[in-house]
Amino acid sequence: MALILAAGAGTATAAPDPAAEHRDIRCVAVTAIAAQQAKTPEMRLGAAAGVGYFMGRLKGLKDLEELKPDIVRCAAELKAFGLEAQAAGEALKSLGAQATAAPTN
Repeated sequence: MALILAAGAGTATAAPDPAAEHRDIRCVAVTAIAAQQAKTPEMRLGAAAGVGYFMGRLKGLKDLEELKPDIVRCAAELKAFGLEAQAAGEALKSLGAQATAAPTN
């Protein structure tokens, strides 16, 4: 009987904890970076499993309306980063062109 009660206790839905969700989102980011920078296939696989684990912990965030502010914020940050990267690339290209056009003595 105690086993049945204990098993049922875990099925109640608790209110989401924003602080825990924030920590899990940061863990997704950290493990994604670790997967990208992994030096061996085993490390990459372990980090990818970590991403999956923490994404699973965020499974309560199913309502896209709830995530809309984050989607807008993240999209704006990615757009700004893309523009900065593009400008940096153009500046490097210009410097490279100037270096090849300069006379060598």
